[in-house]
Amino acid sequence: MFGLEIRVTATPEQLRIAAEQGAYRSFAHAAASIGKEARTSIRGRLKGEGNKPGPPGGPIRTKTGKGGWRAKRSIRFDAHKAGAVIGFIASRMGQSMEAHEHGATRGGVRFPSRPTMYPALERNLARFHKEWEGAI
Repeated sequence: MFGLEIRVTATPEQLRIAAEQGAYRSFAHAAASIGKEARTSIRGRLKGEGNKPGPPGGPIRTKTGKGGWRAKRSIRFDAHKAGAVIGFIASRMGQSMEAHEHGATRGGVRFPSRPTMYPALERNLARFHKEWEGAI
């Protein structure tokens, strides 16, 4: 004869809290990974390029020297239990990064698309499902 006894010690509330904490950790780690990838894709301008921006279709390029870190330092993320928001801080970069990311006209100047955030997301998608495993 074979006997089996099961005891459940977790309440639905404890399970909900554990799921929210696991989701928050996963979202926060994913957002941090995307931010790091986006920051490393932003490069300084190459010697002899002068004030030329990066090539269309590639990530933005920054000025070298003291002001060159402005774009990299303005990438932030905010994770919460329902998801995460990541991108350039509008108060620091204005709307210029939106024009570069998607391609737009600002002040009569046409900016070709120089996506930075979306390619960083694509490069990290494959590893996200692994981060969700064992999150609870």
